[in-house]
Amino acid sequence: MSIHSKDANKKGEVLHSWKRIANYLNRSVRTARRWEEFENLPVRRHKHLKSNTVFAYTGELDNWLQGREQPSPNVNQDNDMTNPDLQPMMSWNRGVC
Repeated sequence: MSIHSKDANKKGEVLHSWKRIANYLNRSVRTARRWEEFENLPVRRHKHLKSNTVFAYTGELDNWLQGREQPSPNVNQDNDMTNPDLQPMMSWNRGVC
């Protein structure tokens, strides 16, 4: 067995489009793209002259999902909204007509 096939087995199957990546994650394409932009979803791109094509490895997506499910040790799950820095700015909705 070559080094390349061992590497491929660790990474899993290759998903070659946003649609296939989103389907694998059981989410919409919009959500998958948002996760890439804001939550570091492990997506790669092949660079071409006019545009890029996207792809991802299922093993990397699985690892990302597992890490995403871990609660952050710095956030108190019960009282996270008691911190004024975390509360939404909604002063416009506090009885002002």
